Amino acid sequence: MDFRKAVIFGGTFLAVVVILNGCGRKDHLKAGAEAIKRGEYLKAVSELTKAQIQDSLNPDIYNNLCFAYAQLDSAKKALNNYAQLYRLNSPLKDDINLKLLVIKFLKLDPYASSSITIRGMANLFKGAPSPDGEMIAVAAARTFLSDIYLVKYDGAVVRKVTSGYMNNDPDFSPSGEHVIFVSDRDGDEELYLYDLKTQKTDKLTDNKFVDFAPSLSPNGIEAVFVSNRDGNWELYKINVHNMRVVRLTSNQVWDGFPDYTSDGKYIVFSSKRGESEDIYYMKDDGSDVKMLYGTAAEENDPHLIQDDLYFKTTRDGDWKIYRFNLKTKALTRLTNNDNANWNIRISKDGSKLLYARNVRNRWQLNFINLLIPIPSGVIAEAANDSTKIVGNKTVGK
Repeated sequence: MDFRKAVIFGGTFLAVVVILNGCGRKDHLKAGAEAIKRGEYLKAVSELTKAQIQDSLNPDIYNNLCFAYAQLDSAKKALNNYAQLYRLNSPLKDDINLKLLVIKFLKLDPYASSSITIRGMANLFKGAPSPDGEMIAVAAARTFLSDIYLVKYDGAVVRKVTSGYMNNDPDFSPSGEHVIFVSDRDGDEELYLYDLKTQKTDKLTDNKFVDFAPSLSPNGIEAVFVSNRDGNWELYKINVHNMRVVRLTSNQVWDGFPDYTSDGKYIVFSSKRGESEDIYYMKDDGSDVKMLYGTAAEENDPHLIQDDLYFKTTRDGDWKIYRFNLKTKALTRLTNNDNANWNIRISKDGSKLLYARNVRNRWQLNFINLLIPIPSGVIAEAANDSTKIVGNKTVGK
């Protein structure tokens, strides 16, 4: 073989090797991605690890490895692969679904959150966002007897709605023109409706029993609530114009935490009619009751926004807030603090969530912005801190 033929042969051989190597990388990556689609996560890890050896700078490999390890509950390996995505500065690190998948392994909240304070108020028991996103109706107190205030998200008071007695459970009407709340000003807890324009308050219920936890319908005409007026905690609805009350549930167990769906056709609520407190839904006339979500743990305070169900649960021991997507079945923990979380209220567009927690014997109101996920850099930094990793299974080598 002369020199020219040798060069041509050598070049051809090298090209074939490069092509074969490239095909090998693509084949292992493709095989790993396809294994993930089939739910074969160990097979995916095996294929993707081979691809990684051949191409250590391909972000698609780390993205798929992160997903596969997360499905296998291998916290450290999932987070290590996410950290590598961050080091490669790949746009894949900002994928919200991937963030939500790995954040479950960290002691961090998946979305931007902050506390809301009102000057001079020691306790903020409950808050409800206004439909326009500008204000919050808050039950706040200097000590323990709370009044209803309209405040900005920075805590600036716009208006004091009540004065004296115990006032709680505020909720805005969908139009933002009214606030419904509970007060014991007549000796027991009744429902009241405040008009923001006229600044007048109408008493909706009048009896010797307890009425609480009201939620206004999307058309603002009716409100669903909890009452023990018939000897047991049941759900009722009232027409806010003619005060006509209709009983919706009838059984010997607790039914509570009612809330209308966005179309007003259904009501979600919690009930202890099973072995534990679970989440149900029914038509707005009380018919066709079905379980919506249930586990061996306790779940209550549900709010259904499109396909996303928000609720609190004891699945982790203490009350924490979760979101469950009815279509994808994805379950996301939204709070990760050291306190029990209570009194969920969420804006009708699903962008803002408010909840309360007791910190050092004081009730604190917290705001979660569901439009701003946790920065990728925070996840990558926490991935290197073993004290922030929750649980881990050993998978692979």
